[in-house]
Amino acid sequence: KGDGIVVAVVDDGLDFSHKDIKDNIYTNLAELNGVAGVDDDNNGYIDDINGWNVVDNDNVADDHPLANGNIFSHGTQVSGVICATGNNQFGISGAAPLAKVLPVRCVSSSATLSDAGYIYNGYEGIAYAIAAGADIINLSWGGPRHVPDMLGSIPHMVIQEAQARGILVVVASGNGK
Repeated sequence: KGDGIVVAVVDDGLDFSHKDIKDNIYTNLAELNGVAGVDDDNNGYIDDINGWNVVDNDNVADDHPLANGNIFSHGTQVSGVICATGNNQFGISGAAPLAKVLPVRCVSSSATLSDAGYIYNGYEGIAYAIAAGADIINLSWGGPRHVPDMLGSIPHMVIQEAQARGILVVVASGNGK
Protein backbone atom coordinates (compact mmCIF):
# COMPACT_ATOMS: atom_id res chain seq x y z
CA LYS A 1 0.00 0.00 0.00
CA GLY A 2 3.02 2.28 -0.11
CA ASP A 3 3.60 2.85 3.60
CA GLY A 4 6.90 4.70 4.04
CA ILE A 5 7.29 5.40 0.30
CA VAL A 6 7.72 8.93 -1.09
CA VAL A 7 6.55 9.39 -4.68
CA ALA A 8 7.67 12.58 -6.41
CA VAL A 9 5.13 13.69 -9.02
CA VAL A 10 7.05 15.95 -11.39
CA ASP A 11 4.21 17.74 -13.14
CA ASP A 12 2.21 20.97 -12.83
CA GLY A 13 1.84 21.03 -9.05
CA LEU A 14 -0.79 19.86 -6.62
CA ASP A 15 -4.06 21.03 -5.13
CA PHE A 16 -2.97 20.90 -1.49
CA SER A 17 -6.57 21.12 -0.26
CA HIS A 18 -7.86 18.13 -2.27
CA LYS A 19 -9.84 15.94 0.17
CA ASP A 20 -8.49 12.68 -1.25
CA ILE A 21 -4.82 13.72 -1.23
CA LYS A 22 -4.23 16.28 1.55
CA ASP A 23 -3.46 13.64 4.19
CA ASN A 24 -0.83 12.01 1.97
CA ILE A 25 1.35 15.01 1.14
CA TYR A 26 5.00 14.57 2.03
CA THR A 27 6.34 16.84 4.78
CA ASN A 28 10.05 17.54 5.07
CA LEU A 29 10.38 17.62 8.86
CA ALA A 30 13.88 19.09 8.82
CA GLU A 31 12.58 22.14 6.95
CA LEU A 32 9.26 22.28 8.84
CA ASN A 33 11.05 22.35 12.20
CA GLY A 34 14.02 24.37 10.95
CA VAL A 35 14.77 28.04 10.53
CA ALA A 36 12.85 29.96 7.86
CA GLY A 37 15.08 31.03 5.00
CA VAL A 38 17.68 28.35 5.74
CA ASP A 39 18.34 25.06 3.91
CA ASP A 40 17.97 23.01 7.09
CA ASP A 41 18.32 19.62 5.40
CA ASN A 42 21.26 20.71 3.19
CA ASN A 43 19.67 19.43 -0.02
CA GLY A 44 20.19 22.71 -1.89
CA TYR A 45 16.58 23.94 -1.58
CA ILE A 46 15.43 26.44 1.04
CA ASP A 47 12.23 25.74 2.99
CA ASP A 48 11.08 22.89 0.72
CA ILE A 49 8.58 21.69 3.30
CA ASN A 50 6.02 20.19 0.87
CA GLY A 51 7.82 20.05 -2.47
CA TRP A 52 9.36 22.48 -4.93
CA ASN A 53 8.43 24.78 -7.80
CA VAL A 54 11.15 24.57 -10.44
CA VAL A 55 9.51 27.27 -12.59
CA ASP A 56 9.61 29.98 -9.92
CA ASN A 57 12.47 28.46 -7.89
CA ASP A 58 10.48 28.47 -4.66
CA ASN A 59 8.56 26.17 -2.35
CA VAL A 60 5.08 26.93 -3.74
CA ALA A 61 4.33 23.70 -5.64
CA ASP A 62 0.58 24.16 -5.99
CA ASP A 63 -1.54 24.01 -9.15
CA HIS A 64 -1.55 27.29 -10.98
CA PRO A 65 -4.04 29.17 -13.13
CA LEU A 66 -3.57 29.15 -16.88
CA ALA A 67 -3.92 32.25 -19.02
CA ASN A 68 -7.62 31.45 -19.52
CA GLY A 69 -8.21 31.29 -15.74
CA ASN A 70 -8.65 27.52 -15.58
CA ILE A 71 -6.50 25.40 -13.32
CA PHE A 72 -4.32 22.83 -15.03
CA SER A 73 -4.53 20.01 -12.50
CA HIS A 74 -2.78 17.10 -14.16
CA GLY A 75 -0.39 16.75 -11.21
CA THR A 76 -3.33 16.51 -8.82
CA GLN A 77 -4.98 13.87 -10.99
CA VAL A 78 -1.79 11.81 -11.22
CA SER A 79 -1.17 12.17 -7.46
CA GLY A 80 -4.68 10.91 -6.75
CA VAL A 81 -4.21 7.83 -8.91
CA ILE A 82 -1.01 7.12 -7.01
CA CYS A 83 -1.90 7.89 -3.40
CA ALA A 84 -5.48 9.03 -2.84
CA THR A 85 -6.54 8.12 0.68
CA GLY A 86 -8.49 4.87 0.84
CA ASN A 87 -11.63 4.09 2.84
CA ASN A 88 -12.53 7.72 3.48
CA GLN A 89 -15.96 7.64 1.84
CA PHE A 90 -14.76 10.12 -0.80
CA GLY A 91 -13.42 9.80 -4.31
CA ILE A 92 -11.10 6.93 -5.04
CA SER A 93 -8.39 4.92 -3.37
CA GLY A 94 -4.98 5.35 -4.96
CA ALA A 95 -2.79 2.44 -6.02
CA ALA A 96 -0.62 3.15 -2.96
CA PRO A 97 -2.97 4.87 -0.47
CA LEU A 98 -0.36 5.00 2.30
CA ALA A 99 2.41 6.54 0.16
CA LYS A 100 3.33 10.21 0.45
CA VAL A 101 3.27 12.45 -2.60
CA LEU A 102 6.08 14.96 -3.11
CA PRO A 103 4.77 17.57 -5.57
CA VAL A 104 7.28 19.10 -7.96
CA ARG A 105 5.89 21.83 -10.19
CA CYS A 106 7.74 22.08 -13.49
CA VAL A 107 5.07 23.57 -15.79
CA SER A 108 4.56 27.31 -16.13
CA SER A 109 1.20 28.84 -16.96
CA SER A 110 2.50 29.74 -20.43
CA ALA A 111 4.16 26.40 -21.27
CA THR A 112 3.46 24.56 -24.47
CA LEU A 113 4.33 20.96 -25.23
CA SER A 114 6.61 22.08 -28.05
CA ASP A 115 8.64 24.25 -25.68
CA ALA A 116 12.01 22.72 -24.77
CA GLY A 117 11.87 24.73 -21.52
CA TYR A 118 8.83 22.74 -20.47
CA ILE A 119 10.78 19.49 -20.66
CA TYR A 120 14.00 21.04 -19.31
CA ASN A 121 12.11 22.14 -16.18
CA GLY A 122 10.98 18.55 -15.81
CA TYR A 123 14.56 17.34 -15.70
CA GLU A 124 15.35 20.00 -13.09
CA GLY A 125 12.35 18.61 -11.19
CA ILE A 126 13.86 15.14 -11.30
CA ALA A 127 17.09 16.55 -9.87
CA TYR A 128 15.07 18.08 -7.02
CA ALA A 129 13.24 14.79 -6.38
CA ILE A 130 16.60 13.03 -6.15
CA ALA A 131 17.93 15.63 -3.69
CA ALA A 132 14.74 15.42 -1.63
CA GLY A 133 15.09 11.66 -1.24
CA ALA A 134 12.12 10.40 -3.26
CA ASP A 135 11.81 6.62 -3.56
CA ILE A 136 9.87 6.82 -6.83
CA ILE A 137 9.72 9.59 -9.44
CA ASN A 138 6.63 9.79 -11.65
CA LEU A 139 6.85 11.52 -15.04
CA SER A 140 3.50 11.71 -16.82
CA TRP A 141 4.64 13.99 -19.59
CA GLY A 142 3.88 14.33 -23.25
CA GLY A 143 5.25 16.27 -26.13
CA PRO A 144 7.13 16.10 -29.38
CA ARG A 145 9.86 13.50 -29.67
CA HIS A 146 12.43 16.04 -30.81
CA VAL A 147 12.48 18.02 -27.56
CA PRO A 148 14.72 15.60 -25.59
CA ASP A 149 17.16 15.64 -28.52
CA MET A 150 17.38 19.43 -28.16
CA LEU A 151 18.53 18.97 -24.57
CA GLY A 152 21.53 16.79 -25.41
CA SER A 153 22.65 14.37 -22.70
CA ILE A 154 20.69 16.01 -19.85
CA PRO A 155 17.78 13.50 -19.94
CA HIS A 156 20.10 10.50 -19.81
CA MET A 157 22.32 11.91 -17.07
CA VAL A 158 19.51 12.82 -14.68
CA ILE A 159 17.67 9.51 -15.15
CA GLN A 160 20.91 7.58 -14.68
CA GLU A 161 21.60 9.53 -11.47
CA ALA A 162 18.18 8.57 -10.11
CA GLN A 163 18.72 4.93 -11.02
CA ALA A 164 22.21 4.93 -9.47
CA ARG A 165 20.61 6.01 -6.20
CA GLY A 166 18.06 3.19 -6.36
CA ILE A 167 15.14 5.46 -7.27
CA LEU A 168 12.48 3.95 -9.51
CA VAL A 169 11.59 6.29 -12.39
CA VAL A 170 8.13 5.70 -13.85
CA VAL A 171 7.08 7.30 -17.13
CA ALA A 172 3.77 7.51 -18.95
CA SER A 173 3.28 6.36 -22.49
CA GLY A 174 0.86 7.75 -24.99
CA ASN A 175 0.66 11.37 -23.82
CA GLY A 176 2.15 12.73 -27.01
CA LYS A 177 2.67 11.90 -30.67
